Amino acid sequence: SDSRRSTRMPMAVHAPGRARSRMPADRIEGIHMTAAEQVTSDAAEPALPPGDADGRMELMLPRFLVRNDSGLYVDLEQFRDSSEFRQLIERLMAAGYLFRGIDYPAFASLMFDYPPPAVTEAVARCRQEGRDPRVYWAGALERFDPVRAALYRKVTFEDGCAYYLFEPLCLEPEDDGGAVQTRLDPDEFIVQMWLKGLRAGLDLDTIRDCIEHERYGRTLIARTVMPEPGTDATVVELWKGLRRDDRPRVLPDGRADLTQFSNRFPQVKGGVRLLRKLAPVPGKPGRDLRGDLLAASLPTDFEMADLAGPGTRIEREDGEQYLTAAIDGFLDIDAATNQVAITEAIVHRQGVSVRTTGDLALMGEHFEEFGEVQERRTIEGRSITVHADVYGHVVSSGGVVRLERNLSGGSAVNRDGPIEIDGLVVNAWVHAPRGDVRLKRAEGAVISARRVVIEQAIACDIYAEEVEIADAQACVVGGSSVHLGQAGSRRSAPTTVDVVLPRTLSIRKRLSALRDEGDRLGTEIDRAEERRKEIAGEPDLARYLKVATQLRSAGVTLNPDQKIAFEALGRRLAPQLKDCRALSAHIESARTRQRKCREASALAEAELAQACANTRCAIDRVGAGVVIRAVDDTDDDKPIGALQASELKAWLRGAIARGRALPHAEGQPFRWTMGEQASG
Repeated sequence: SDSRRSTRMPMAVHAPGRARSRMPADRIEGIHMTAAEQVTSDAAEPALPPGDADGRMELMLPRFLVRNDSGLYVDLEQFRDSSEFRQLIERLMAAGYLFRGIDYPAFASLMFDYPPPAVTEAVARCRQEGRDPRVYWAGALERFDPVRAALYRKVTFEDGCAYYLFEPLCLEPEDDGGAVQTRLDPDEFIVQMWLKGLRAGLDLDTIRDCIEHERYGRTLIARTVMPEPGTDATVVELWKGLRRDDRPRVLPDGRADLTQFSNRFPQVKGGVRLLRKLAPVPGKPGRDLRGDLLAASLPTDFEMADLAGPGTRIEREDGEQYLTAAIDGFLDIDAATNQVAITEAIVHRQGVSVRTTGDLALMGEHFEEFGEVQERRTIEGRSITVHADVYGHVVSSGGVVRLERNLSGGSAVNRDGPIEIDGLVVNAWVHAPRGDVRLKRAEGAVISARRVVIEQAIACDIYAEEVEIADAQACVVGGSSVHLGQAGSRRSAPTTVDVVLPRTLSIRKRLSALRDEGDRLGTEIDRAEERRKEIAGEPDLARYLKVATQLRSAGVTLNPDQKIAFEALGRRLAPQLKDCRALSAHIESARTRQRKCREASALAEAELAQACANTRCAIDRVGAGVVIRAVDDTDDDKPIGALQASELKAWLRGAIARGRALPHAEGQPFRWTMGEQASG
């Protein structure tokens, strides 16, 4: 044994058929025998020690077991763990003892639910609450009458349940008297079931009810105690803006716009804590009917860093982990990975529809959508990228519009930038009046831009200042500079190429006016010079001008008399001199204006020549059913490229009647530049 003290307590031993008596109700003090030694001791002790006339024997009990007038307790301060209690109970039951007035929940808990950490925690909790660290589990310890042990039948185990057959019972008489009717005892039942292998999960209420009310028959008396699942690690939302506001948007006049939500894309400031991690809580293990442990499944855990996307950081404080916004921006939560990011761009993944977003009017510099844009739904913003199909409308004020999938039945408009579409464009409008449009394949679309580049176009209406199409079939193409790889008809529908001639009327009018002004100024200069020569040809004036010239060059000096005479001549010729100076100034001014007119005329001529040079058409191979025409641009205030889809389509179709045909040969290349003859 170990170093703890031991005490022996006399206990009553009863012969069969006699009344039972309880043990003396005093506390067992200083008991220190180990469980192994105790079992050995009990095995060596007979149930009725020989030579003990009053039927009493000594029983060595451990220090943690406390017995007083109110019952049996476990002193947690002396208690190691449940295995210690289990060994004690098994030893007592094997020695023929039972526990009267048993508190089965406390008894079962002491049997299985007190590992060393739980004992330490329970002691600390009792001290904190000012309670004695003891657990009551039974009222008394008594001998089990061996005669009554035969009353208890075998228990049946089926599918994690235990069944017992309750029936009327009688005790065998000791003498010639008749059988004595009796019934089972709940405290005895617990001991006998333990000895028969049923050690956990007893339904004591059902057992007591069957015994007290004599309910007979096969009864379910125990079930496997299933493990209680723990709590997986999770997060707590700290910032209320994590949740979108899907209420209808309220307009300034107080009306509700049912096509838009109030706040679909939350914005957050840098430094705001978004989430706090809650650590996983382990589950409570269960027990099978034989008392074996059924481990609870382990709760799942995760690393907080796995949730931290771009624009966020992990903060640790007082043992807690926080996900914090590192920059100002828009909140982006990836539902597939649960990763939280803060981005300068707005990122959305659920698509644009009546159910998810309604129409979107965005204030950010870039919007990125990973879901579909459904029919009649509109995205308005700047620099829009859509990774899925678009059936609605995408309208950008600038930046780049990029659609990585198909555009069907909707529209893509960029008022100040390019449009790129990787998929098929079908029955849609693509419009970029100040940018380029690049498409891979288009069918039945209306396309207008400053420059259009398409790999294949079928039955499309296309206009741009510069058009490049690798393969055009049954299209109407208009532009100042048109280059087609090959062009042909499709299902008897021809391809019409309208080379839109530049608006040169204003240039020609300006050039004509400049030339007329230059001619007028030339005539005016000639007349002024002729009049000046006529005045300067008078003898006195000619002599005066000659002397004045010599005096200015310091080649001649005058004496006082000559000087007086020269000044008198100048006063007499003053009117003629004034006219000459005025004519000279007028001639110089006219020549300056004439020079500017000539410079402006040269610029206008260069502009006209450039416009003509940029107006050209090239088709590498002209197929059957191709019409090529030169069409004058209208002098309307609204440019062709600014027309809406229906207006542009009508203009292109109407240009067929206005233009003049350009000759070409089927199956041959075609080259034409404004002012030159067609060649092929």
